[in-house]
Amino acid sequence: MRYIKKRMVSLILTVCMVLSITSCSKKQIGISANTTSNIQTTENVTKETATSKPDTTKATEKETDISSDDGGYVAPAFAKIANGTKGSKEFSDYCTELFKKEATENLIDYHYLVSDGNNFGITEYSKDFGEVDYSNPSDTSKLNDILNKLSEFNYSKLTDTQKETFEVLYDELTTDIANSKYALIPYVFGKTFGAQINTPLFLAEYTLNNENDVKEYLDLLNGLKGYYEDLIAYENERIKAGYPMSDQMINSIIEQCEAFKADPENNYLIATFNDRIVALSDIPEETRKAYIDKNKHIVLESVIPAYSYLVEQFKGMLGKGAKTGGITNYKEFRGYMEYFLKSSVGTDKTPDEVQALLEKYAKASFTALQAAMYKNSSILDNLEDPEFIESEPEKITEDLLTKIFNDFPAVPDVTVKYHTVHPSLSDFMSPAFYITSPVDNYKVQNIYINNGASNSFSGLYPTVAHEGYPGHLYQNLYYSNVEHEYVRDIMNFTGYSEGWATYVEMMSYNYGISDKTLASALANYNVYELCLYGEIDLGVNYYGWNRDKLTKFVRESFGMANDEIIDSFLEAVSEKPGNYLHYIFGYIEFMEMKSKASKALGSKFNLKQFNKFLLDFGPAPFYIIDEHLDEWIEKQK
Repeated sequence: MRYIKKRMVSLILTVCMVLSITSCSKKQIGISANTTSNIQTTENVTKETATSKPDTTKATEKETDISSDDGGYVAPAFAKIANGTKGSKEFSDYCTELFKKEATENLIDYHYLVSDGNNFGITEYSKDFGEVDYSNPSDTSKLNDILNKLSEFNYSKLTDTQKETFEVLYDELTTDIANSKYALIPYVFGKTFGAQINTPLFLAEYTLNNENDVKEYLDLLNGLKGYYEDLIAYENERIKAGYPMSDQMINSIIEQCEAFKADPENNYLIATFNDRIVALSDIPEETRKAYIDKNKHIVLESVIPAYSYLVEQFKGMLGKGAKTGGITNYKEFRGYMEYFLKSSVGTDKTPDEVQALLEKYAKASFTALQAAMYKNSSILDNLEDPEFIESEPEKITEDLLTKIFNDFPAVPDVTVKYHTVHPSLSDFMSPAFYITSPVDNYKVQNIYINNGASNSFSGLYPTVAHEGYPGHLYQNLYYSNVEHEYVRDIMNFTGYSEGWATYVEMMSYNYGISDKTLASALANYNVYELCLYGEIDLGVNYYGWNRDKLTKFVRESFGMANDEIIDSFLEAVSEKPGNYLHYIFGYIEFMEMKSKASKALGSKFNLKQFNKFLLDFGPAPFYIIDEHLDEWIEKQK
């Protein structure tokens, strides 16, 4: 099960892509179908494709509104599945225990998920990176144990919210059990999505609130080599099972590890720790200096050798797989991608249905873009450098907070802190990211701005909207104030979270640009390009496009296709198969539900109430949300 496996989903660190479209991802470390991600992989592609000019052929301006039939999901008869004797109170207690078990199995999870263990009765928690179980990754016994536990409850005795949690849990368990044969396919390491880059980034952003945090952090840092040894053992299991990485991927990882340890004295784990501990004024100066010295010693004597170890191990893996490529080197790649679409993107549509919707949305967005340019020819010149109402992060947030509540339900007032990414991290991190607050304390929210990164062509306004209000920050803040079982907070539905942020980002152009025709054009341009990226992702990783077919598609879509662009696309989609689909197909699923509700309700459709329904339900597979949407529509009539 995705949230049960030994992994770090610690901070749900949301990072914007350096693309002509704004994008981000939950950062994760560990062994699951959703491995680490630091999505900055197509910067070179952006510099070429963001400047490509759409065809300005005359077209009729019309609203982009595409819908398709439901994917065929049939909800199980939960009353028959869960016909035990236990009721609402027992279910709540069980879900809390599940949350506590998972939240305490490694220190990073615990540190970022829980503000005060006393709020949950937690007295003990892991002080290390947690167990990496590589002996039998496809073992489903623990998942079956949870499934059996669920059968002890009486579905009809649960509250409506608990029924939703039951459905989501049951669906995830059964999906993962049925697809356990794919457990070894996802990559743990990768040039920009792997444990070797994301683990130190997690550590660099590890908050130090008191001296105990300092002590626990240093002990954790000292155990990094042991953690990597476990991950290498897991990687060797992947090789034995027939899933070796290509030499191309391995060489890129080696190159990055070499760069990480090239200048030990100036490693960013030294600089960032020094900055964080200085803020702890209650620690005596002499003690603080001792901690600074100890951290430097650990970095030089333990962390840097850990990266030498990785280099040595990966060099030994060269030649055991294909020379280039990703999961398409494995015979089960299509089955895995079908599983990925359901489990991670959250859709029950087939790859062919996904492809058809990507093509339809691309066509409709491009048609709308052409129509806008026909109406106002100067729009083409403004696409690359539009003028937003505000350009500073704090001012953008203030502006959004004066506008979004016509379309979205209210949330409590909180303190939003903007932080500047440490200069030593600017090359590794994207323009902005949001770090979720602990589940038991939402009063302070944190957004990081990377002044050393290149902004996307469309400016910082949609980036802040994507990460803040009404994007990730807002969605997490809203759900924190909705009654739900805490186990929902550790379940990972990336399609929902990234789809939501993309859905509202497209709305943000209308909030941030006075010229509404330009605002619409920008949103459609972003959707168009995202659809193309999604088609490339699906084309390479499901349909098995070779280089020639990819080159043909890129040339026809972007008007150019040199080797650098093709290499960048191939590296991005091979290293993290399906990642672009989280954003664009998550967006499409939200738009499909919006179209369905709008058509069914006509004049009774209310956007704010529709968005409230989506937010109240919380992160989940789209096909389950869509089942409940039918009930919501009937209540609105």
